[in-house]
Amino acid sequence: MAEVTLNRGDCAKGVDFTWNSRFWPEPDSKVQSVRATRLVLLSTGAFGSPGILERSGIGQEKVLQQTDVAMKINLPGVGNDYQGQKLALYLWSCS
Repeated sequence: MAEVTLNRGDCAKGVDFTWNSRFWPEPDSKVQSVRATRLVLLSTGAFGSPGILERSGIGQEKVLQQTDVAMKINLPGVGNDYQGQKLALYLWSCS
């Protein structure tokens, strides 16, 4: 789980996270912190980015009202009526 650290209004200065034990089985479950000195850029692609935006308070008002997330920007298109590929296939061949 990642949590955006905000200060100076709504500027992201870094991220706090814990490792997913399914992929990193080492016993380090402490919260890790990464801080930026210039620019924070976060992208998780077409499937993950709408969720991050909504958890940050950017999205459709009626969706955000159902959660504990304070709305910052009413942007109805976020996560709604997504028209992308519903199935992603990865093809490869090997001997």
